[in-house]
Amino acid sequence: MSGPRPGIRALGCFSETDTFIALTWNYRENIDWEDEVNKCRSAWIDLFGTVPPHKGSTIYDYISYGVQAA
Repeated sequence: MSGPRPGIRALGCFSETDTFIALTWNYRENIDWEDEVNKCRSAWIDLFGTVPPHKGSTIYDYISYGVQAA
């Protein structure tokens, strides 16, 4: 087989530390990143309305264990 195996990419948001919610997915070779990000944002709003996703400034704000900083 030449080239990489088929794969998918899931996009989503964190609702709190250690809780990632996958909202959209697509095959890697079909992704238009701008479109996929817009679909992800729309899916969040459809599910959670005005409740914003969790935000942080470091990886530790999103994942509390098993993290090795580069």
